[in-house]
Amino acid sequence: MLSEMLLLLLSRFVLIESLPTPNPTLNPDKFVQTVWNPIYPFNYEVPPLLAYVHAIGQLKNITFGNPYADLERVVRGSTAYWPVQYCGVHFVNKGEGYILSDRAFDYQPTNDLRCVWGFVGDNFCTPRIECPEFHSVPGASCRSNYVQITDGGASFIHHFCDDGARSPGKNESYIAKDGVLDVVFRYSNPLQRPKFTCWVSCDNYPVNYTVSGSNALGSQTPLTVKVHPPHQTGVVDTLPAPKISPKCNCGVGNNKRAGSTNDGGTSSTTSPLPSVNRTQRVVGGRVTLPNQYPWMVGLLSKEGKLPYCGAVLVSAEYIITAQHCVEDEDLEDIIVVLNEHDFYNETEGMGAAVRRGVVEVINYPYYMESTFSGDISLLRLSRPVQIAQPQFTPVCLPPPTSAWVDFSTSGRADPSTLADGGEKWVGSEVLAMGWGTTHGGPGASKSPKLLEVPLVVLPNQACNDYHSHDPPEPPQVMDNMLCAGYAEGGRDTCAGDSGGPLIGLNKSSGKYAAIGVTSWGFGCAIRLNPGVFSRVSAFMYWIRMHTVDGHFCE
Repeated sequence: MLSEMLLLLLSRFVLIESLPTPNPTLNPDKFVQTVWNPIYPFNYEVPPLLAYVHAIGQLKNITFGNPYADLERVVRGSTAYWPVQYCGVHFVNKGEGYILSDRAFDYQPTNDLRCVWGFVGDNFCTPRIECPEFHSVPGASCRSNYVQITDGGASFIHHFCDDGARSPGKNESYIAKDGVLDVVFRYSNPLQRPKFTCWVSCDNYPVNYTVSGSNALGSQTPLTVKVHPPHQTGVVDTLPAPKISPKCNCGVGNNKRAGSTNDGGTSSTTSPLPSVNRTQRVVGGRVTLPNQYPWMVGLLSKEGKLPYCGAVLVSAEYIITAQHCVEDEDLEDIIVVLNEHDFYNETEGMGAAVRRGVVEVINYPYYMESTFSGDISLLRLSRPVQIAQPQFTPVCLPPPTSAWVDFSTSGRADPSTLADGGEKWVGSEVLAMGWGTTHGGPGASKSPKLLEVPLVVLPNQACNDYHSHDPPEPPQVMDNMLCAGYAEGGRDTCAGDSGGPLIGLNKSSGKYAAIGVTSWGFGCAIRLNPGVFSRVSAFMYWIRMHTVDGHFCE
């Protein structure tokens, strides 16, 4: 068991991106993906299943050290700082820090660059950042030349893009509430690159905790760590307001159906419906009307005739899909297909299908492949689409909730019972859709026509009970996920539906909102195995940060 744990741990090492040419003394294995769990008050590099405490009587977690330790450092007070040379996730300890600067990109003349740094506090500390130097280029657009900082949307989301009101305070520092700090640096071309220097260090984590149990080695009972986090006082948000296109309403479909469908099913004019799988996945569904859901997108490979995954249009420039759909794909191999219903019939629908390339894949930085936590990505299209036209209407997006995973059930409401976009979705019928297979198992073929399937949103706790094992494991359906289906099975998403939207009808507005992204499940439409989706509201802070240049519908 221990060897399996170490093997899985080592498999999580990922070098996100190198800027500029890596110094040969740097160790890329120091850059790892991570997940945050408030029950364990610091961050760790392994999936929740393996996040046990291996010491009796004391709390500690595994750390992989400083990847720049052999390089020249700058000492300020009791902290040694190293210039950051890579984008991606970094771990930071007390007494250690990092220096971020636009000068790291002097040898990157690339237009339209986006660098995302993640800083994870280790050993009971939480990152702090101050940016004493910040200067913008006069006339540069605030929506494509900026520095952003956030603690995962927990208490602040700042957007710095000019030398006036939207610039960091000269003597101001920003402390991450929950041990994770993200910094985004973007410029549209080198001549408009903001000049900045930021210093990242680590403060003591203000945690109050109690511990019970013994260690997790062998057959002994793992330690139970209960955290009592400090009171949250609200979120400071300085992101620019979304740009709204005129004569454009999100979430309004082209639904003319009344009565029978062409496959013998029935539907009302506004029936809502959802889907999901730990296989990539519609089973028990029905054929939609052509362009009934104009936000539905298919992802094709260069040689593919049918989509290998789905996606959903959210603005003129951006679509959302599951990260596992694009993590191993080359940018130039992804073809985005819009305004398509039947891939084998070019005469159906509202005009010809539209194809776009992808110029950028923006992955959620804390995605855990082993658990599918954070299974979401943004794709920027090679050219915008005309969202004022009814065949390209984007779906609506919900307001934000927390993205961080909390396995504690004591005194907490199940997130599925909370209102997303004004709706309490548990018990509601929602819709999933895609061109995936219509049954599980070998020999299953994909549908050339878009299918929809009605599902019911279930409490996360119920889905965890369905997925439970002996001996007990930490919950698999996390707070940043949403569960939908039927205990008896029979309806579900299936292979090829991943990345497509789970949509719910907002009764007050009459519009559809994307509440989930098809992510994983055990098989297709199996009894006691409902599908699981990435909960869109949990990632809204991240979506908004990376789409400030987008054009949205009302």
